Amino acid sequence: MSTVGRAAMGSYADYDPYEARGIPRGIPVASPVAGGGGGYGATNAPTPFAVQPPVQQRMTDDPSAGLGFLGAIDGVFLQEKVEMLEVITGCDTHNVYHVTPVPKGMLPEGVVPKEWIDYFTNQAHSTPMLKAREEGECLERVCCPNFRSFTMDFKDGTGATFFTLHRPFNCTIATPCFMCNPQRMELTDGHGAHAAHASEEFRACWWCTRSFVAHDEAMNELYRVRAGDCATMRGKCNWCAPSCCNESYDLDVLEPAETRGVGATAANVWPGWTCAGITDRSNILIRFPPDATPRQRAALLATMMLVEFSHFEWKKGEHEGNLAYAL
Repeated sequence: MSTVGRAAMGSYADYDPYEARGIPRGIPVASPVAGGGGGYGATNAPTPFAVQPPVQQRMTDDPSAGLGFLGAIDGVFLQEKVEMLEVITGCDTHNVYHVTPVPKGMLPEGVVPKEWIDYFTNQAHSTPMLKAREEGECLERVCCPNFRSFTMDFKDGTGATFFTLHRPFNCTIATPCFMCNPQRMELTDGHGAHAAHASEEFRACWWCTRSFVAHDEAMNELYRVRAGDCATMRGKCNWCAPSCCNESYDLDVLEPAETRGVGATAANVWPGWTCAGITDRSNILIRFPPDATPRQRAALLATMMLVEFSHFEWKKGEHEGNLAYAL
C-alpha cells in the first residue's frame, strides 16, 4: 500500500508528511561545535542537505488536508522573490514567495545565527519546499496596494495545493480613535475548507505598534502578533530594520491575554548583500510555538502573511516613495 494510502487509513498522529512527500529523513542538518563534542557553537553552521522534489500526493487522501507537514517541522522561512520588472519600472507586480522548512530540533534557542539565515536563503532560492504566487487585480495592486485583494496557493513541485490564502479588499480607515474595515486574511486547507483567520485590531498609537490576531476556524483567538517600529517586549529595537544596520525586525508573538509569549519567533530578516537585501524584499522567519497543532501553526503563518502585506509592504512602499502607499 502506498504511503498516502497508509496515512489515510491510520490516525493523524501516524501520518508522516515528510515520508508522504518524498523528503528524506534522518539527514543531519546542523553540525556540533568543531572539535567540541556536541552542542551548538557561536556560529552553529548548518551542513548542506538535499531536499528531493516531493512525489505526487492526492490531497483527498491526506487526513491533515495539506497542513500536517507543519507539525513535523519547527518553522518556515518565506523568501519573497525579486521581480526584475518591478525593480526596473517601479510598478508593483505579483508577489512570489518560496518556502523552506526549519528542521525540527536543529535551531539553537534565542537569536538565530547568521549562518542559518544564509542557509535558509540558499535553500529557498534553490530547492524550495513550496512556492506561492499572488493572484489579484492589477488595478487594485497599482492604485490601492495597501488594501488589495488576492488569492495565493501554496504548491509543491508537483502542483498540489497544500493551503491557500484569501485576502479581501478592505479599505481601512484608521484614526487615533478608531479603525474601520481592518485588514483580514483567511487560510483554507488543501480541501478548500476554512482552517484559520487573521485580522488587524485597533490599538491606541497603532501607527507605532500594530496589533494582529490569529484565529482558528471557529474564530477563537489563538495568538496576538505585535509589530512595533520602536521596540519589542524583549527590548529589541526595530529602527532601520531589516537592513545592514539592524539585521532583524522582530515581532512579539503573545497569548491572547498578552501576558506572556508563547515560545515562538517571528522576524523579517536582512539576507545580506544580495539582490533581495538591496531591493527590500521580505525574508520572513517563523518558529512555531512548540506545543501548537498544525492548524494553530497555520493560523500563525496566515497572520504573519497579513503582517507582510499590511505592514511590511506599506513600509517598503513608503521607503520607495510610492505615493499609492500613502493612502
